[in-house]
Amino acid sequence: MYIFRIFFFLCFFCSLIRSEDKLRELQKKADNGDVQAAYDLAEALYWADGVERDLGQAADYAHVGALKGNPLAKYRYAVMQLLGHGVNQDVKAGLKLLAEAVPAVEKLAEGDNPDALFKMGKLYHMGLVKTPGFNPDNEKANANFREASALGNVQAAYWAGELSRKGIGAPQDSLKASVFYKTAADEGFALAAFTLWIVHAVEGQKTVSQEDALRYLKQAAESGLKEAQREFGKALGEGKLGLEIDGKEALRWIRRAAAQGDASSQHLIGEMYFFGSESEIKKDLAEAYFWFSIAVRSNNKKIRGAAKNRLDQLQELIGKRQKQFFSEEEWKQVNSLKAKQLDLLKRVNEYKVEETTVSANNSLGLEGASTSIQLSLRLDNLIMTAESGDREAMYSLGDFYLSQKEPKKGETWLLKSAQKGFVSAMEALGDQYIRGGFGEPDFEKGSKWLKKSAAEGSTPAMIALGRVALAGRLPKGKAADAVKWFMQAADKGDAEAQTLLGELLYTGDVVKQDLKGGLKWIQKAADQNYSPAQGGLAIINMEGKLNGPNYKEAAKWARLGAMQGDARSQRLLGFFYTEGKGILQSKLPKRIDHMRHAYRWLTLAQRAGLKGLESEMNFLQKRLDPSDIKRAIAEADQFVPNDRYNPDKKVVVGQVNDLELTVKEANKGKAQAQIDLARRFALGDGVEPDLIKAYVWYTLALNQGKEEALLERSKMIKDHGMGIDEIIDAKKQVRVFKPKR
Repeated sequence: MYIFRIFFFLCFFCSLIRSEDKLRELQKKADNGDVQAAYDLAEALYWADGVERDLGQAADYAHVGALKGNPLAKYRYAVMQLLGHGVNQDVKAGLKLLAEAVPAVEKLAEGDNPDALFKMGKLYHMGLVKTPGFNPDNEKANANFREASALGNVQAAYWAGELSRKGIGAPQDSLKASVFYKTAADEGFALAAFTLWIVHAVEGQKTVSQEDALRYLKQAAESGLKEAQREFGKALGEGKLGLEIDGKEALRWIRRAAAQGDASSQHLIGEMYFFGSESEIKKDLAEAYFWFSIAVRSNNKKIRGAAKNRLDQLQELIGKRQKQFFSEEEWKQVNSLKAKQLDLLKRVNEYKVEETTVSANNSLGLEGASTSIQLSLRLDNLIMTAESGDREAMYSLGDFYLSQKEPKKGETWLLKSAQKGFVSAMEALGDQYIRGGFGEPDFEKGSKWLKKSAAEGSTPAMIALGRVALAGRLPKGKAADAVKWFMQAADKGDAEAQTLLGELLYTGDVVKQDLKGGLKWIQKAADQNYSPAQGGLAIINMEGKLNGPNYKEAAKWARLGAMQGDARSQRLLGFFYTEGKGILQSKLPKRIDHMRHAYRWLTLAQRAGLKGLESEMNFLQKRLDPSDIKRAIAEADQFVPNDRYNPDKKVVVGQVNDLELTVKEANKGKAQAQIDLARRFALGDGVEPDLIKAYVWYTLALNQGKEEALLERSKMIKDHGMGIDEIIDAKKQVRVFKPKR
């Protein structure tokens, strides 16, 4: 053991010498005008990477690098100005310097510089670079983090994991996130190691094993991360993660976290001494008093309140002077606390927090900025950009003020942007004037700005003008003008306009009735998966004014709209099930199965806000058993709208072929994925054949509206001779299914 200690000391001493040599070498290069060395030294001093932290010196070297044109040094100095790290806080100067740095940092990122890729990722993630609407661009942030991670940047690997775990800028995927976390953790990044424990605590063994959770939690604690020290201590104290209960060792780790200022740990130590334990931690009211007095200073309201309650209890004990209220041991404890109280208060006042490098780093840089600071910086950046004359920023600032219920400021900035020709600002101005967003509705001003926007090709403005005309509020216009405005937008392929135009032509409300023309436009919109058009097409086929009623076609379109969450389509589909029209025939007596489906769709329509369904639902309630109604409501709770309308044509909607993705989408309640997964289990396609699982997924898909699932399920039961016990088991699983929203 002695030899090992000597060896450890020599290794540490040699490492220290190498670090000092590295620092001196960097200083020498930086002082001789090496710009890259100035930046590297600034980073080392800022993050305490191999050297003692010195924010003042870090700022000096970053400033030198910035003045000499190093874009990464500009970034660092700008961030230090924004946050007041090592220099006086100057948000305006910081944002200005950051804007100057971005083009060159972006160029470095394009050249696969991992540091630049990571920094651009953070700027995109925080919305501090110009993006559409000046909002965070998490897709770009995610791409940058992943590229930087592949090039060895451990911070980027951690952030790629964060975005993946939370489903920000990419599909939510905890397994992929864990791969990124492990990449960073295995390189010593403590926060990533700690997060792997969090993932295990939240999602269990399937994502991160207990063995890995323990290993990484201990690694993070040993690295000095206070949160990990607290949780590792708690695991020891409670015997979690397969550990033996060890109160003394638990207290040691929690003390380490408390010494770093972790308020939760400070309060927890107080609790441990307040109650004590028979074997490991002796009850000590004086120590409890000390730690509660520290915890009561916390910024956390809950911890502060709990600590104050304990201090009040201790003061109450001190105030009791009669010995008969206490046991012999309690009397000693109270007297000891009385005698030590002044010394304890002195000790509290002298108490100093000392964070480790790892814990302190979590509060530095844009990475460590709180949510409120990040939002404040975004707003400051938006204001500064708007004031510089950027018309898109003016629009975004106006939109922000409207969201904050400051209409006058909103109007001012929207007007400035619109006057510079920004179409979205013209649309917003027109909309607000018409709706009375700035006071009383002003159709004169509103239509003026909407017409300017429409002249620039804005389909939302054309639709708005059509609606105003239809309401008889268009200055110097008439209701029939709605057709003209809707036609302009419809010709551009806008599904909403096509639907509105089709309805006007089909009903002949303000123009000569044109059944075929109306059908044509509604069909165009329905073919784009626009759910209100699908509902409209269902009604047209049901009424049969052109070629007679076609309930099968009507039910088809109602189903498509209903599955997307369109209330009118859901009501219509409920009607078809009630009447047994256009849908697969039920084999159950008195169509109970149909009526349950009807009740489910009407429940969903009612939840979506459709009024006047009481008589239809009462009709069904009289014919259904309470158990059927309960089942229909439970099925409605499982419903997840499958929005297929995709005006931007960014994603092709269709079958999901990747098994892992299919499972995820099915568990989210997506009907197409559920039927795809059912087929896989029925056929053994990429999975072990499992008739029960196939039945479950077929049934869930059917309940979501996939009627073909009923036929396929029936065929599977017939072909494979599925037994009644298996079906009962499957039905139980269907009832307890809850979509992961």
